[in-house]
Amino acid sequence: MRVLLDECVPGRVARHLPGHAVWTVRGMGWMSFKNGALLRRAVGEFDVFVTVDRGIHVDHPRLLGIAVVTMPATSNRYRDLAPLADELARTVDAAEPGRHYFVGG
Repeated sequence: MRVLLDECVPGRVARHLPGHAVWTVRGMGWMSFKNGALLRRAVGEFDVFVTVDRGIHVDHPRLLGIAVVTMPATSNRYRDLAPLADELARTVDAAEPGRHYFVGG
């Protein structure tokens, strides 16, 4: 899977997704895009979008054809997201286009 980590997700999360091609919003140079525009931009280039933004579901991933995984942790610090890594990896492995998943929440 081609995975895009939102700017609010530390890049170190990528190490928990072996076997997947993982990029960051920052690495793509897409920091200026808002959620809806960011998801539309990611369609066709990525299969899964990972975020901690709990409000992302309002952007209708089903209509866009990209899987969205939300990690509703207490913060976006790596130490708070790392305990969700195994569940994140399983969710990304099984992600289907157009579906929205919550990991750890």
